[in-house]
Amino acid sequence: MPCFFVRKDRRRAGITASLLEAAVRLAREHGAIACEAFPHASGTHSSQDPQVSSEAVFASLGFRVIRTPSAGRVVMRLELTG
Repeated sequence: MPCFFVRKDRRRAGITASLLEAAVRLAREHGAIACEAFPHASGTHSSQDPQVSSEAVFASLGFRVIRTPSAGRVVMRLELTG
């Protein structure tokens, strides 16, 4: 999943989750078998990367951590088949 940029005055209103839900729906409609994302690991969100979402947002929609390439980032995946 790409980064999601939400204006500062609109953050914490569920917009990122709505965008992510729409992206997953679009991926399913076009035959994708999975979606992957690279958010900040829990507790490591950086104000220098406001466009990068948090692990919690993706986890709330069923994404699971499949790798931890660094202390601050995780790779998450949502299987769309099965």
